[in-house]
Amino acid sequence: VSRRESVATLLQALELTNGKTLDRIITWNSKQLLAQEHKSSARLIKAVYNRGLSREPSEAELDTLKALVGTPASAQGIEDLLWTILMHPEFQLNY
Repeated sequence: VSRRESVATLLQALELTNGKTLDRIITWNSKQLLAQEHKSSARLIKAVYNRGLSREPSEAELDTLKALVGTPASAQGIEDLLWTILMHPEFQLNY
């Protein structure tokens, strides 16, 4: 009989949050987002929020993330944005 535990082990949780697989996926997606033509960093942030959290960022979130992403947006800034969304409790508990 096989079964799947609903709670991750510590090792699984660390891999999910800090592993090379997730890092590789975030890096690839960052490059894809950077290649898309967003008219501003704010629009890029809103697109990521809508896709990841199914909502618009608040004004405070948007202001903070604009500084993180940069103007114009940088690959590292977009990676940081994606990490921020993925580690957000709202994303992790939204199923």
